[in-house]
Amino acid sequence: MEYKKCYLFGLKSKKKLLELLHIDRKIYCKSSFLNRKIKPYIYIDKDDHERLVEAPDSDLKKIQSKILKSLQKIDVPNYIFSGIKGKCYIDNAKTHANKNFLFKVDITKFFPNTDRNKIYNFYLKKLETSPDVANILTNLSTINLDLKKQDNKTMSKVNEFISEKNIKSRNHLITGSPLSSIMSYFANVDMFENLFNLAKKHNITMTVYVDDVVFTSNTKIPYFFRNKVISIIRQNGYDLSKKKCKWYNKPSYKKVTGVILDKKGNLQVPNKLMLKTHELINELKSGNKSNIDRLRGCLIVTSSINGKLKEYKRQIRRK
Repeated sequence: MEYKKCYLFGLKSKKKLLELLHIDRKIYCKSSFLNRKIKPYIYIDKDDHERLVEAPDSDLKKIQSKILKSLQKIDVPNYIFSGIKGKCYIDNAKTHANKNFLFKVDITKFFPNTDRNKIYNFYLKKLETSPDVANILTNLSTINLDLKKQDNKTMSKVNEFISEKNIKSRNHLITGSPLSSIMSYFANVDMFENLFNLAKKHNITMTVYVDDVVFTSNTKIPYFFRNKVISIIRQNGYDLSKKKCKWYNKPSYKKVTGVILDKKGNLQVPNKLMLKTHELINELKSGNKSNIDRLRGCLIVTSSINGKLKEYKRQIRRK
């Protein structure tokens, strides 16, 4: 991998680093200060699932976006679909079209289980920065929950979540940073390369979309292959979600990053999305234009998956 394309590569000067990231205050080098600029809390989604959110403020997010842009200069393997310009979850699913057999795994709490050391080692060993530059970049990319004030309700809930979900490190990749998707790959690049080489050896297609790793083939995927994949991931310090690990050893309907593959491997729009789109279309036909932007979004997704409702998308564009 051509890490030299990243303008952070080989950086030894803290002063030069601050210039490149447009940082005019040295206090941004300190972990204690940066932790005050991140707000952790527990978010409950519409399905009542709890999620750990660690939201950087606007100033820190701008700096993280600059680091992201520098990392996006690196040419990553074709099997990576998260955090890459011009790629999305639909492109990830399309890679597995016309494949009959599938094995997918979901790495449990991937961001918060990507600890500080993995990120520091990426900056130090892969980008070949000096230790002090690697330390500053790591501070900008991580949160240390032990440095947050513990005597409030929000942190009590965060601490309960950390304990219940068996998150192993309190000093980890920030969950709400623009940098985190691509960093979760770079911090684990050796693990993903091992998985890819294993898949390539057995003529199996592999893709990675954040914490979803998908393998497909037109021949049955061997049982030993599944065990080897699980072993590699666990050896790197991660656990797998049993509910989200799926094994299809015969042609059947399969879901890949929110997109349905039918028995023949053709991409289909999920029923829930198609139903919502038709509801919004009927609203518009009745004269209600209040949700037209939501409808446009739904039509963009459905037409991107398999061309359905593309003509309606053109009509809406003119409204």
